[in-house]
Order: sequence, then structure tokens, then C-alpha cells
Amino acid sequence: MDYDIFISYSRKDTEIVNAIEMELTSRGVSCFVDKSGINLGDDFAEIISKAIFECKIMLFVWSENSNQSENTANEIALAIDFGKTIIPFKIGQFQSHYKLAYRLVRFNRIDTLTFNRDNVSELAEKIGQQLGLNPQPVLRTDSPPVAATQCVLKIRPNLDCAVFVDDERCAEALAGKITKISLNKGTFYLEFVSAENAVDKVIFENYILDSPEQLLPVDLESVVNQRLKIEELSDSQILVEFKLLKNKKLYSEAYQIIEPLARKGNAEAQYSLGNMYYYGNGVTKDYTETAKWYHKSAEQGNEWAQYHLGEMYYYGRGVTKDYTEAIKWFRKSAEQGNEWAQNYLGVMYEYGRGVTKDYAEAVKWHQKSAEHGNDSSKRALKLLGIT
Repeated sequence: MDYDIFISYSRKDTEIVNAIEMELTSRGVSCFVDKSGINLGDDFAEIISKAIFECKIMLFVWSENSNQSENTANEIALAIDFGKTIIPFKIGQFQSHYKLAYRLVRFNRIDTLTFNRDNVSELAEKIGQQLGLNPQPVLRTDSPPVAATQCVLKIRPNLDCAVFVDDERCAEALAGKITKISLNKGTFYLEFVSAENAVDKVIFENYILDSPEQLLPVDLESVVNQRLKIEELSDSQILVEFKLLKNKKLYSEAYQIIEPLARKGNAEAQYSLGNMYYYGNGVTKDYTETAKWYHKSAEQGNEWAQYHLGEMYYYGRGVTKDYTEAIKWFRKSAEQGNEWAQNYLGVMYEYGRGVTKDYAEAVKWHQKSAEHGNDSSKRALKLLGIT
């Protein structure tokens, strides 16, 4: 059987692929997905190769999981060899694997920071248009919707709140009472905002709804209590509390107390918030947000923010790659004694990145770094003939 779309993905993203397949099928687009397209005993490689050869378009669900998958890399190589159009659908912010980046550079892709129903709808519409099909979902007369795909989410908050599903306000929920919302099975971004103070909210970034009836208690009271507690603390006390929560890996709670302090202008809080966005602790990983908060902190003289901002410019993470900016921030940090910034300055003078090659300057900065015990600079000095 010929398919319109071959979906290349990682098995770790099965929930995402299920949602995409359901939306495409509802629009009359036939899909090949290996979990349903291959039977026990079939020659896996032969079936995959044949499906790619016969499909019209390959859809690559490009996530952090598939980014490292050898299977998806092989499938993309086959699609290119067969002259197929490939639509990369990139979810999240992460460093593209060099193999994939090289192979997919010629294809227009769709990027999204988070996965939700709007993203799926937009993706399906674009695919439908490329295939020349009706971009709107169509009713299927051969197999009507199965009731099992419909679920009831029962929300029970302990404070009155507004309910948002995938950024759309859809209900008001009363404290202690159950509010029911009908949704299809899937993964949703849920937000519950206190009716008394919009600052107080509970967020579920990737809430999986997969039961006919599912109860979700929403604890807004603890959020309010946490905010009131924070408002009574000094900046230094908040930073201590933040570190305790972070050490316990309670990242969501840590984010809730550090974010207001960062917005208030505290340099250490801004640097810490930048780190949370860099590593994706308590928030979705976002290098643009990382660079923004590092920059705010660096401008106030935080040596570690200056060093890490230099790294962002050096590698082009969240900002345009710029050696001149990188060396500016490395220098500010190095002058405060940061050994890693000193190491980077040594490297940049050694290889002429953003500056004219200058071995004397390279040696100077590597020596300063080595005095702090930096092994990287010690090795560099040996290679430069300095003992």
C-alpha cells in the first residue's frame, strides 16, 4: 500500500506521534508508522525501505530523543536517496546532531518550543496543503470516532480559579467542587490561575490524559502560601531557600521563588534563572531566555553570568554566534579572576578568534588560569612550550 506520509520518530515520542497520526488521518492523509505498519515476523528493514520509497512525504518528528537515534538518521538518509520531500517538525530547543543538521539543511522545517494541539493542527494543515488535500479536518464515514478517545478531565481546585487548556481559557472552577472538561486523549498544557490574584498559578506542562475519567486535584493554596512566605523574606533569605530547593531537585518550587527576585533586578537571581532555562530545570529548556537572563546579570557585574554569556556568544546558543561579543564578556569575567573565562581568552588569542592572533596574550591568560589550577590551560601552556 502506498502512503501519503512516512513518519520517522523515536519510540520514546509515541504519545506525540499518536496525536499527529490521529490529526492527519482525520484530514484524509494516510500515514505509515512502524508500530502499526509492521507485523511480527516481517523483515523490518525491507518494510521500512519499501514504505519510504512509496511514500510521498517523510515527516520527521525531531525531538531530543530522535536527535540521537541511529534509526531515524538512517531513515532520513534513505528518504534523501529516494528523492523524497522531508518535513522536519522540531520540538524544543536543543543542539542539532551534526549528521541530521547536515542532511536536513536544505529542507524547510517547522519549529515549536512546546508540543500542543495547535502545533499539530498547524502541521497537519501544512501537510494537507502540500499534498493538495482539504486542509480542514474531514468526517470519516468509514470509521466514526470511537467513544474511547473522548475523556473527561475532572478538576478539583482548593481555590477558585480560571482553567486554561493549551493557552485557551475554557472554564471557571470553584474551590472544593469538581469541574468537568471533555477532551480527546492526548497531552496538554494546563494552567490554573487564581481568581483572586493572577500571580498565583499552577501549571502542568505535559499533562497526559489517557483515561475515560481522570481526576486532577489542583493545589493553589500552597502556591499562595509560598508567595506570602517569600514576600516576607529578604533577598538573601530567598537565595538561601532557592539553593535548598535546587539541591533537593525541587525545581518547580525553586523557579517559583527565584523568578520574582530575578524580575526585581537581583543579579544572582538573574544568573540562577538563566541556569534554569539552560538546563531545563523547572521550565522548558530555552537558550534565548538563558541568554536574556545571563545578559541582565552580566551587566550588573556577575562574573559567572559574564563568563556563561561569553560562552553563549562563542557557540551561538540563544544568540547569533559572535566572537567579538564573546571576547568582550570573557574579558570582563577574566578581569574578575574567573579561571574559565581566562582559559577562553587564552584560546581565542591563541587561534585568533575575534582578535588578532597573539601568543603573548594567549600565554598571559593561560598562565592566569593555570594559577587557579585550571588543567585545560596547563595543557595549553605545555603545547605552547611554556613550562
